[in-house]
Amino acid sequence: MPLTPGTKEVYLGALLGNIIYGFYLSAFVECCVVFVRVKEERTDARQKYIIFTAALMFLLITTRCIINTYRCVAAFNVAEDFVGIGNPDSTLDLIANACWFLLTAFADAFIIFRTYIVWERNWLVIIIPVLLCLANLGSSIWLMTALADLKFSPTVWESIAYKSMNLFLVLTLCTNIICTALISFRILRIYREVSSTSRMYRMRAVSAVVESAAIYTLVLVGALIGNGMNSYVNFVFFYCVCGLMLFCWDGLALTSMFVDPPYDWSRFFLHHHPG
Repeated sequence: MPLTPGTKEVYLGALLGNIIYGFYLSAFVECCVVFVRVKEERTDARQKYIIFTAALMFLLITTRCIINTYRCVAAFNVAEDFVGIGNPDSTLDLIANACWFLLTAFADAFIIFRTYIVWERNWLVIIIPVLLCLANLGSSIWLMTALADLKFSPTVWESIAYKSMNLFLVLTLCTNIICTALISFRILRIYREVSSTSRMYRMRAVSAVVESAAIYTLVLVGALIGNGMNSYVNFVFFYCVCGLMLFCWDGLALTSMFVDPPYDWSRFFLHHHPG
């Protein structure tokens, strides 16, 4: 049977998404072990927030992966002339996308929270990221509404769904770039003031923050380019982005559990890289 347009890209994206989920699952288990050990030593609102967010994001990404896998398998059991995973306004597709949008909202909120902590609870620093996050939440609601009421025609798809998707991707991309830059700048500024800390640990701190967000940022840029070109390759990025997002989140969560900003970054890296 012939495939509907975009089906190959969806299957490739779902496969890569499940592979990334496997790596994330291993990292999540390791994070849970760390969370439990740290919780035995200290319990405060910050620790509870991180643990709650980790559990909720795990449920969301697991639900999305299960739905995507089921839809790919079930497509071959439908008695139709073409093989496809169904319309984007189907119930399962809407649930899977809702999981993605909620994951993005929680991840953006956490990196903003991390920026707030690193900058010694300075509200002025996070005004722009907070506004971007709120705008992104609104764009995700707009996108869900557009997908739920989608009339399956190219004109409506390009005028509503593509525009709302582009807005969603741009806002979360800007939020992550700004927060990553703020965190990195703060770390560099701190270690210029603390002469006893070596340059090596300063660069390790910056590298951990930047590298954890670099791949996720590249995937968002790729999705924007594919979406702007009306290419089906954007489905590959859409199905991979959640797992990569959570890799970024795991790195930030671990530093948050160990470090009391702004002056203990060297202690974290000495603990994890004693050599």
